[in-house]
Amino acid sequence: MDPSQQPQRPIVPVPEPAQAPLPVSPTPEVQGFQAPITPTLQPAATAEAFPQQVAPAPVWSGSPVQPAQPVVFSPPPSGVNKKLIIIISCVVGALVLIGVTIAILIAVFSVSKKDYSAALTQYNAVSEANYTLSSKLSTLHYGVSSTTDTSFDNDADAAKKAIADVKSKNADLAKSKAVSIGDGATKYKAFDTKLQTYLAYNSDLLASLQSARNAASTCDNADSSSGSISAIKSAIDTCVAALDKVSSVADADVKAFMSKIKDEYTKLSSIISQLAAITDPYGKQYDQYRSLRDQMYAASDNITNAQTDFSSNLQKHIDASSPKDAADALSKYLEDKSTN
Repeated sequence: MDPSQQPQRPIVPVPEPAQAPLPVSPTPEVQGFQAPITPTLQPAATAEAFPQQVAPAPVWSGSPVQPAQPVVFSPPPSGVNKKLIIIISCVVGALVLIGVTIAILIAVFSVSKKDYSAALTQYNAVSEANYTLSSKLSTLHYGVSSTTDTSFDNDADAAKKAIADVKSKNADLAKSKAVSIGDGATKYKAFDTKLQTYLAYNSDLLASLQSARNAASTCDNADSSSGSISAIKSAIDTCVAALDKVSSVADADVKAFMSKIKDEYTKLSSIISQLAAITDPYGKQYDQYRSLRDQMYAASDNITNAQTDFSSNLQKHIDASSPKDAADALSKYLEDKSTN
């Protein structure tokens, strides 16, 4: 029922008034038949004659249903309510904080294949930069005395750039997630430690080769000089003077090589001076000449051997400083993790 409508009053039935019996009119008799009886028409029944009947409400078994009473909420004591709200708020806040913390920890400490693949790509960039560095240093090492000044200077500049490139690309590798946690971090730390030692060694070697360049080139010219004894001695003296100017170099192998050949070239200068004083090398002074000649050959052999030892020792220390083993372990780890 719409509460805005007024309740309708029940329709009270009105009893019909008693009607007098209809008079019977005499009808003429017809042979064999009776005349038809004409019915008397009563006025049509109206709505008032048949008032609307209201169906009785159904009666359910059991107690009668009482009308619903409005619910009244009584507030709890204010002190208890505030404490409860504070406690619930703290618990909910703590749970949310724990959930956020767990999500952050999972994101930080979980490494995907994509992360390993990205780190492997960056490692390869470091390796390529190091290949350039090794190539340029090798050229400098073997050409320190034989190449032109322009060629040597260009190779030295390229080696410096290669060292800087290795450092830059390694710094980018260090930022990779795959080498920041867990086994990846352990393997990268071992690689980075060796790499830093290797780069420091090569930086010192490069600076030392540049310092020795002029003396090495000057002494190489002395070895190939020919002509009079005085011309040869002059070339050797120029070599010794150039070696004197190489006061201090950082690389131990370059320093030892410079010191060794300086001693031998100084001996040669003295031997050649004595040879220049001999006037009868194949006569009375033959024994003296032969002794000086043998000493000259020995000094020359010592210079050649010093060069051989220098190359051998240099390669030995390059290999010792190389991060190859740590690099192989790191690259294999990253490759396995990025594919499995």
